[in-house]
Amino acid sequence: MEIWAKSGSKYRQSTVIGQGSKNAALPLIIASIFTARISVLRNVPSELEDVRAVIRSLEWLGVTVKRTNNALSIDASTLGRSDLPPRLSSASRYSLLFLGGVVARCGVAKVGPPGGCQFGKDRGFDFHQLVLEQLGCELRKEGECLIGRLTKQRGVVA
Repeated sequence: MEIWAKSGSKYRQSTVIGQGSKNAALPLIIASIFTARISVLRNVPSELEDVRAVIRSLEWLGVTVKRTNNALSIDASTLGRSDLPPRLSSASRYSLLFLGGVVARCGVAKVGPPGGCQFGKDRGFDFHQLVLEQLGCELRKEGECLIGRLTKQRGVVA
């Protein structure tokens, strides 16, 4: 995977070789929504249901995803929605990871419960909540959904 980083007005490019596992691929697929550029991921196990579920979620959000063998070309410049309904979010425990990218791009995001679990019950989300809040995202629960809203974007030094 090639990674572009912006430093001042210039972009830098690098390549990362992933191991091709589902657990390595899913966060990278979801991270592609942070940018309005095209992301190309290779060695993605796209035949796995969790990967397909995350791709369906991206497509729901308006992101264009093209599959060629085990490569994905993800164009997130077409992101047009900020909600991930329970029928999509409950298909993968990774759906909570959509909050950061969608809030960063749209200012607000709404996701249903991940993996069919209730927030804070079987699978806690306090780590995600802590990180998002430190970056300026206000979180609240509304019914079974979690809503994130960017109040004041800021960087955090760990």
